[in-house]
Amino acid sequence: MNILELPNEILIKVASMLPLRDLKSLSLTCHRFSEVAIASVMVKKGVLWLNKIDEIPVPYGNKTIRKRFIAVETLKSSSRNYHAIGIALPVVLSKYELTMLQARLNALLLEKTAVRELHVIDSNNLQIITLWEHFPILFQTLDSLKVTVSDTPIRNEVEVDWEMPNLQRIQWNEQKFPSGVRYGQRLRINLYAPKLQKAIYEVPKELYSQNYDFHSMLVLKTVSQLRELQCVLGYQAVELLSENRLPALKRLCLIKEECRGEINWDIIAGNAPDLQHLEVRRDPTMPTGASLLSPFLVYCSMLTVLHLEGLNISDMFEASFLWSGIETLHLHECLMYSTPDKKLEVTLPNLRTLCISIYFIRNGNLVLNLPAVETLSLSKANGTLDILEMPKLKTLHMRIPFQRPMTFMKSRMSHLRNVILDTPVTFLPATEQNYRTLLSPIGKLSNVTVICRSGRAINNLLVNINREQPALKSLSIIGTGVMSKIDRNTLRTILKLSRLENLLMTNIQVSGSIPHPIPLPPQMRQLRIRSFCMPIKSRFISMKRSQRRMGTIVERRVLHHNFFSINCSQIPKFDDVQGSIDVCLDQLTDLYFSS
Repeated sequence: MNILELPNEILIKVASMLPLRDLKSLSLTCHRFSEVAIASVMVKKGVLWLNKIDEIPVPYGNKTIRKRFIAVETLKSSSRNYHAIGIALPVVLSKYELTMLQARLNALLLEKTAVRELHVIDSNNLQIITLWEHFPILFQTLDSLKVTVSDTPIRNEVEVDWEMPNLQRIQWNEQKFPSGVRYGQRLRINLYAPKLQKAIYEVPKELYSQNYDFHSMLVLKTVSQLRELQCVLGYQAVELLSENRLPALKRLCLIKEECRGEINWDIIAGNAPDLQHLEVRRDPTMPTGASLLSPFLVYCSMLTVLHLEGLNISDMFEASFLWSGIETLHLHECLMYSTPDKKLEVTLPNLRTLCISIYFIRNGNLVLNLPAVETLSLSKANGTLDILEMPKLKTLHMRIPFQRPMTFMKSRMSHLRNVILDTPVTFLPATEQNYRTLLSPIGKLSNVTVICRSGRAINNLLVNINREQPALKSLSIIGTGVMSKIDRNTLRTILKLSRLENLLMTNIQVSGSIPHPIPLPPQMRQLRIRSFCMPIKSRFISMKRSQRRMGTIVERRVLHHNFFSINCSQIPKFDDVQGSIDVCLDQLTDLYFSS
């Protein structure tokens, strides 16, 4: 076999084990090996890194720094044009390192097409300012800039102005905000980018426990074309939103903290009249009122998507008449102080997607009337919440231990096609009955996912699945924690689904041996299995190559030609479904309904 017939993934894996001297020789062999040599060392997720700075542990708990640069000859011999490059800057940028970077940037800028995307790893000393002073032409052609700032102690107080006429996207990540630092004691960059459309400020680590008045080292000066903004709501962000008109702003994400002083939300909302997506996040340990929402609901007539996290939403439902334009609503880890022994009914006529996770502090009743909802997710609620009939419901995710059935569960859901059932650890008979109601023969489901946190949930829910849902096309069974058990008769019942096309089973243990192979559904196209344990001498599946993998020879041939795979990388990890109690429906839909 010719080595050139191997795919690039294998060649890159082999080349990554070679020393740098051999990689240089490999890059001079041919154009393809040149690309392989570059990708094995310096290419990561489509970004060509001109240098790398690695920390190598040494005895007695110390670390030594190793710095590597890509060979200039390799860059010149490569036929590929890299539009995205990365640079790792040390705490102190020496003249030698600056010269090494200059040689590699010249090889790219003079002989290749213009660089459109730049990734920089820097310290709080912001050596990127030195890079800006020596290579201004590099920044003039950038469309996208991503800067990651580490938590190295601050040494200088500098304020500079940057002008980037073509910059459209910037992502600024300060990994840690030093405590006790005041405004004026940090490096500051004033960015003038008239074409800027997207600006994302990542949240520093331990922000809520260390600081109240967060201010970033990057300050936006031109925001007339800004369409998306994510930032921590310190006084610096309040000044930006209050003193500038944002006519093009469509999406705003605010990570809220205890900002000292009063905030005029009427002015902020009035400056963004065309806002369509508002997201407000807050540390759940510091509850606060949701008074900031009313101005946005009043002044932003195009607002359709609302995402709230860690807020007190008690006052929101009192003014439900302002919610007529909302189509997508996410309420994550929110608090609800309901009035004792009082029933509050809220109607959201245009809402189509609802993802809800609420803590009810006092006893009361909240009734939601959602006539137009098509997608619903319930991650956390108690018996004080009730939802009326939803005739247009298509996708449903349930993750709550029912104390009593909700009103919509008793109705005929003729449009329901996708169901995700996340069973609680304590699977009581009342909860089991409510979950089985969703699998009743009334609806014609196409996709079902059962996340089993209880050992007996699978058998109780799927024992008659072939009779209840004969038209089912996709079924996912996921056990979490200790392996969930499935009876062999239940497994036979699942494989009797004549229209089943996709089957996923992970972290499942079969109780009872299967001495004879089970026929597969005739339309089975994809089977994904991981951590699937069976008793000895079972003929359904075996991980040993010397044994028969599945059923008859004909069935095995069909499966191997139809994407049969064991330990498939597409199967979600347990952490993806076992994390916090609050799960966003958007993530689950991508995980389980993508195939």
